[in-house]
Amino acid sequence: MKIKSFIILLAMVAQTVSAQSLFMKECRQRHFPKEVPPGNYSGITYLGHNDYAVLSDKSEEDGFFIFNITVDSISGEIKDVRNRGFHGIGTRHGDLEGIAFDSSSGLLYLCSEAKSRIVEYDMKKKKPTGRTLDLTPYYIGMEGNGGMESLCLDKENRLLWTINEKPLRQDATEGGYILRLKSFDMDFRNTATYMYRMDASVASGNDGYTHVVGVSEVAAIGKGTLVILEREFYVPKIKVGAYCICKLYSVRPTEPYNIRNDHPANDDTRFLEKEKLTEWKTTLSLLGRSIANYEGMCMGSELENGNMTLILVADSQNQFKGVLKDWFKSVVFSPIYN
Repeated sequence: MKIKSFIILLAMVAQTVSAQSLFMKECRQRHFPKEVPPGNYSGITYLGHNDYAVLSDKSEEDGFFIFNITVDSISGEIKDVRNRGFHGIGTRHGDLEGIAFDSSSGLLYLCSEAKSRIVEYDMKKKKPTGRTLDLTPYYIGMEGNGGMESLCLDKENRLLWTINEKPLRQDATEGGYILRLKSFDMDFRNTATYMYRMDASVASGNDGYTHVVGVSEVAAIGKGTLVILEREFYVPKIKVGAYCICKLYSVRPTEPYNIRNDHPANDDTRFLEKEKLTEWKTTLSLLGRSIANYEGMCMGSELENGNMTLILVADSQNQFKGVLKDWFKSVVFSPIYN
């Protein structure tokens, strides 16, 4: 019995060391008002050669910007951001929130929260292919502005991943913030479902002006590992004292869960094991306006020493009343070898 307990303890220590060694450092956030137009930046994906496709979820026309983001090849700090222009996809009012690029095919995938679907776009032909994935049957019970907020592509396993921002009706319990992480193959077939429990919020009650809690993005970082961005954005009625807490967790989904789309989570439900990588808090005070509601996140360029970067972009609500800013931030990770 003692030997078994010791083995379990060693396994727990190994998991903790693995998560801590994956995270290297956070870099300071920066904004570039002369180059980046005010926006509602909600999703980002790496195209190559320092170019990124970036969504703004309240654009007059659905589409994406091309931002050239220069990252210091040694420190991982974001040095510069340049706007290369906007590309429309021919639709409106889609509330685009998630985006992923497949460099092997030149296809871009855009996730619409308002229409609960993924749209395939050909970057070479500069138009949609006509293929779409309706997510409604897979996320039964979505309510309001709490649907599909995220999208990423695991290029090694050829899987698209997404997770709902807020709990489905059948998963809304007092036991925690329960979400469903799902994968789809490149033929748009649902290959797996996993249950994910988000941390409890810091603020309680409904006494604030704004209180948004949920998962705002997921990113694939290699070897079947995903990074989940949990976000709590709270604004009191007096506005001063507002804050945004962001947490990054790593998960490695393996064996799919056997749970129906319309069945609620219960006492027997298995949840993904998650490991915290880092956490930060930005605030609005009389002396500073660092508050940043990060909604977009993706893998960025590799550094000279082989470390990886995650690039994050914040939604400023079109630089709301001149207070919020379009922040960019990078996080540095060590590579995953197994």
